[in-house]
Amino acid sequence: MSMSHYQLLGISSDASDGDIRKAYRKRAKELHPDVNPSKEAALEFVALRDAYEVLLDVNKRFIYDASHSAVVGSRNVSAYIKGAKQYSFIPNYEQWIAIKKEKLKKTKEEEIYQFNERRQSIRQSTFFAWLRAWFYLKIAGISLCSVLLLFGGCLIIIKTHLLFIFIVLPLWCAGGFGFIWAYTIYKQQVGLYQ
Repeated sequence: MSMSHYQLLGISSDASDGDIRKAYRKRAKELHPDVNPSKEAALEFVALRDAYEVLLDVNKRFIYDASHSAVVGSRNVSAYIKGAKQYSFIPNYEQWIAIKKEKLKKTKEEEIYQFNERRQSIRQSTFFAWLRAWFYLKIAGISLCSVLLLFGGCLIIIKTHLLFIFIVLPLWCAGGFGFIWAYTIYKQQVGLYQ
């Protein structure tokens, strides 16, 4: 039975990068073809180099550990996910979902943070004060015009004759529409100016 990469380097499965480098240097001094002329040593040196390269790369180490089930139970998969920058390993479905959710969460948090920063800087400007005043003046102006149309229509009917209701009816409709329009604008945009 062949030795695992960890056994070849003489380290445990939870060894750090520093432990892997130390173990590799120590074993390389013993197995290097210039020092040890035997054929087995040359083959073991090639295997040692391969084990060193696999265990030092986070993604390759994850794939290696995943393919050797005895090691997977003792390894913390989340440490690989946090350490891997490009996620070039092939995750299972649960890991893929967790990675996607984490990316989405971070993206949303970043967007909310940037939006709040922009909103705070805009609200502190003098332009925002003028914009807020314009908003409330616009609502008040539309409401005032609606009231004038409604009362103007009533005044025309009172001063003249009831038959003028057909002429005044469009004025009342415009006044009612003005109130509805002012209310709609207020409900949609009031959150921007508070």
